Amino acid sequence: MNIGTVEGAGRPGEVEAMEDRVWTAEDVRAELPSVPVKINGEMCIGRVRGRKLPFAQVHTGWGPVEAAWATLAYVLSGPGRFLRA
Repeated sequence: MNIGTVEGAGRPGEVEAMEDRVWTAEDVRAELPSVPVKINGEMCIGRVRGRKLPFAQVHTGWGPVEAAWATLAYVLSGPGRFLRA
């Protein structure tokens, strides 16, 4: 799993709302936000689940993807970042 950057990822308004905040792993666990995910060259929005698990599960239209909580915090804290699965 890799992390990349892209301009205008996701639906309008969703990525822009994520840009103005610095997330921590604890914030991601507490709020379980949606994250931009790129799978097979297509951008989609993944739903974060698994608050009590050691790794987060990001559910997309292509199936679930596991990621570290710190990785999701990094993706959410930067403008135009996405999770690559």
